[in-house]
Amino acid sequence: MSEFLSVLLQAVIIAAVPVISGAIVKGVRALAKHLSTQTDNELARKYLADAADAITTAVSRVN
Repeated sequence: MSEFLSVLLQAVIIAAVPVISGAIVKGVRALAKHLSTQTDNELARKYLADAADAITTAVSRVN
């Protein structure tokens, strides 16, 4: 019984990881977009876009 629960938990985690990583990517992009509209500084916008791109790429590659 314990082995069954262990396998079931692993299956649930494997299925949930892509969904959670997709939500993280979507949230980071939305946050970067929101913050870039709040600033008038072009350099800050560029850094926000670069940071969001780096985070989303990292999350996608880990997944």
